[in-house]
Amino acid sequence: MDISPNCLSSMTIRFASNIVPLTALLFSTWAGKPCIRMADDDNPATTRERPLLAREQNAKPQRPPLYAVVLVNDDYTPRELVTGISKRHFGLDGDTVQTTVMNGHRHGEARIGGWQKDIAETKMHNAEEEAHEHGHPLRFRCHTVEL
Repeated sequence: MDISPNCLSSMTIRFASNIVPLTALLFSTWAGKPCIRMADDDNPATTRERPLLAREQNAKPQRPPLYAVVLVNDDYTPRELVTGISKRHFGLDGDTVQTTVMNGHRHGEARIGGWQKDIAETKMHNAEEEAHEHGHPLRFRCHTVEL
């Protein structure tokens, strides 16, 4: 396809919500990688560069690492409170929560579930906070899950 200079002035490209005339775009390099240089009114002070995204052939987005929340047995918190907190904050159902609480009691700790780091820490914090409001020292641990 042949593009004449007269045609370039009427072509536009959309960047996010901005429509930019094609003549305002200058291709250049940034840190050795191709990028688009956007010149606003030919003023060098307002020129900004945006790196071009290069796609790799088999590039897949990586899943964020999972973090396991582990119930730590303390021999002071009543089983009914631990069961209720586990249901409310971690979404466990009846049979699963009973098995998890009993495993925690027998073995000293039991894995509740796995989530992304910020979600796991928030669930853990909220559950501990509720237990402390009832005057019990219930604790949870959070660590990365090895897949």
